[in-house]
Amino acid sequence: MGCRNVQVTTAVMQYGYRIIDDLISRLKAYMQRKKIFRLQDLVGAGLKNVTEPDKLDRTTVTYPVFDKKRCIGCGRCCLSCRDGGNPLACAAGVACLKYYDDAKILDNVNASGKVLGEELEALKAKVC
Repeated sequence: MGCRNVQVTTAVMQYGYRIIDDLISRLKAYMQRKKIFRLQDLVGAGLKNVTEPDKLDRTTVTYPVFDKKRCIGCGRCCLSCRDGGNPLACAAGVACLKYYDDAKILDNVNASGKVLGEELEALKAKVC
């Protein structure tokens, strides 16, 4: 859109505060590529692409598509969907949770967590 400021929440929850440095460096690289010298020159740049809400096609429904082969059970999609708070995001979260149940992802996570916990305790015992 080209706004004067942005709010970043889910990205920080998922990637930590280092994401801020990444965003800044990528913005600088983008500006260099596009030969933009001031942030002010970006303000309002995307407004021509904005559609008024009453002109949106509200009859189309898009459902998320999950590549189950690539799913590692991290839960990021559910976290993002829940934080987004919109109906599509909630539907994606429900679909994700259903997949987790069907594929027994949480059982795998719990088993892995137990093993990792035991290994951490063993390391702790060696160090302390």
